[in-house]
Amino acid sequence: MIVLEGLTKRYRQVVAVEGITLSLEPGRVVALVGPNGSGKSTLLKLCAGLIRPTRGRVRVFGHDPFQRPSLALRHISYLPQRPELPAELSVWEVVDFYRRLRGLPPERTEEVLRTVGLYELEQADKLCRELSGGLAQRTTLAIALLAEADFLLLDEPTAQLDPRSAKDFFDFLKETHARSGGRHGIIIATHLLDELVGFTDRIIFLCGGKVVGDLDRQELDRQVEEMEQLRIEVEGDGDEVVRVAREAGARKVSPNAKGYLVVADPESRARVVSELERRGLRVRSLEVIPGRLEKLYLKLIDQVVEEAQSGE
Repeated sequence: MIVLEGLTKRYRQVVAVEGITLSLEPGRVVALVGPNGSGKSTLLKLCAGLIRPTRGRVRVFGHDPFQRPSLALRHISYLPQRPELPAELSVWEVVDFYRRLRGLPPERTEEVLRTVGLYELEQADKLCRELSGGLAQRTTLAIALLAEADFLLLDEPTAQLDPRSAKDFFDFLKETHARSGGRHGIIIATHLLDELVGFTDRIIFLCGGKVVGDLDRQELDRQVEEMEQLRIEVEGDGDEVVRVAREAGARKVSPNAKGYLVVADPESRARVVSELERRGLRVRSLEVIPGRLEKLYLKLIDQVVEEAQSGE
């Protein structure tokens, strides 16, 4: 387990992370989400023992990464945001080099190359300069998987990839985690919110170096579902449509170019449609617009901005 207690990191006058207290359990997939400068990368580096906190402390399975690095860091494998691969070495040579640095048996190189699909694709003998962005990222993931650490820390692993390659990487990461039986805990900083749905066990939202939201999968699914909207086209007086929908349980009703957008839970949405028909307001069409994680993220960020402004 990684435990962060009152963690703060300052760079002169800039506060990158402030007062964060978290417990991160092995075997779970945790996403760190937030705008640029929110503290995601700093938090990962603190967990990996790459930078010292200004205040607070980090414990990795009970050990301080700076006081007892050999005991703490054997549980962690870290993939930076922009890893560099030696251009003139082959994929096999690079992965095998890191395997030897870790003192692992020779067969481990082939094992991880098979895990990330590079062995079967016959990419192991390619020079790193010949790799596409997606294959280069698989190579760095192979390096990170060498140690079979309890935690895999990934800092914006798709930042240099095009949208198609980024989706492919996430799909591959999901498959790798499933094949391992969830043996590795994954802590990932990312902007690709929709790829997280159904994959992460927990999402931690950061803004201004602080945690502004911390949701497990059940709560996340509930809140995203609550943001679903019903688009309805109704014949009849507009004021009457709004009044009836609200009486039937809608939290919000607003007109748009194609009718009305209704925000309500699934049970209330059905009641809204039924009540409109009962009152003689004929529903010509309806469409459920799914809730999106991006909307929830923006809602949390907006709340932080409003609170900051109200406190000025």
